[in-house]
Amino acid sequence: MTVRDSTLTFIHLKKFLARQGLSYDQDIKHVLQGWLKGLAANFFEEGIQKLVPRYDKRLNLHARLCTVVVEYTEIVGIKI
Repeated sequence: MTVRDSTLTFIHLKKFLARQGLSYDQDIKHVLQGWLKGLAANFFEEGIQKLVPRYDKRLNLHARLCTVVVEYTEIVGIKI
């Protein structure tokens, strides 16, 4: 995370907390923990969603490679 990213995160946090109208430290703590957990959930969800196309790409590549190897061994006459 860069300094700029950190600054933007805290700007969003400040705006979020300002809208809550909280007066006690304990209330702020609970709201802040919920906000951070929400960020973590979004972060991991986005990461998992990015993995799906990468996983499919690798599976398809592996399947094509296996097909090529099988075809090559049939041409050359090697038994697997």
